[in-house]
Amino acid sequence: MLNKDKYNLPDIELLNRDEVGLNYIVWQPDKTYAVLGASNKADTSLNLPEINEDGVEVVQRPSGGEAVLLTPKTLVISFYQVSSDKINPKEYFHFINHIIVRALEAQGFTDLSVRGISDICIGEKKILGCSIYRYKHGIFYQSVLNVAEDPKLFSRYLKHPQREPDYRLCRNHHEFVTSLTKIEPTTDIETLQKNLETTITEQIKNSPTEDVNAV
Repeated sequence: MLNKDKYNLPDIELLNRDEVGLNYIVWQPDKTYAVLGASNKADTSLNLPEINEDGVEVVQRPSGGEAVLLTPKTLVISFYQVSSDKINPKEYFHFINHIIVRALEAQGFTDLSVRGISDICIGEKKILGCSIYRYKHGIFYQSVLNVAEDPKLFSRYLKHPQREPDYRLCRNHHEFVTSLTKIEPTTDIETLQKNLETTITEQIKNSPTEDVNAV
């Protein structure tokens, strides 16, 4: 029988912050997690025999979207916007994703684009997927950046999503996803994390958002 835990990973702490402005965190998972979207069911989203065989922990996040895999070779980039105004989800996706694109460009990556509703790609392949969740007086954004994970691992644990963007063209996970180390083999995840934190902060300070708070 599958044990499914409530989402309790580091970025959930953003929801405890009440400063008006944009709070964010970039963090590296300590192990492999299969993370279900708010409306996902484990038996339709995950390859349960492989999940159980390998002892992968399964958690369910508050935000929407399809199931994702977190591993120590990925980075999670999450934001929580505290605002008294109602925030348009599409505009929020656009705003945050372009901050991340510019941060990756600052690290030397090129041919980046925002595709589908909320993906970031290099060329025709996905490197980041994200989701959002409205919470009290704010909006919570969660994303997973594949730095160095072999896309075949996604195919091992995740079933083909029930919904997909047109540009995916029915490709399997390992055909659809790439990694930053595939593009630039010398990419170091710890160095990249620090550089992303610096450049994201700079990008936000130069945006219309008044305040930014890194966790």
